[in-house]
Amino acid sequence: MRRANVAIEVSCVIMSTYIQFIYDVFNVCEEGLYSMAAYLGMSYEELNILIFLVAEPIVFVVLLIRIKQLKRHLRSLTLITNRDKAAY
Repeated sequence: MRRANVAIEVSCVIMSTYIQFIYDVFNVCEEGLYSMAAYLGMSYEELNILIFLVAEPIVFVVLLIRIKQLKRHLRSLTLITNRDKAAY
């Protein structure tokens, strides 16, 4: 019974450490956004909207297009390689 309690205690310590890490990362990012907003002469909310509702979707779409291009390119290279192997 004692082993189970120790395992639970260790799990709780690890989880609380992980949660604290997440909070710390969030706070650093939030402070960075506040600093960047002040530097740009914007409010935190305006910068947040600009980044997450405008820039992020644009970057996401651009990356999807690039992935599609790279898949096509890889497929064409695979076809060329297979054709060359068949010639030998």
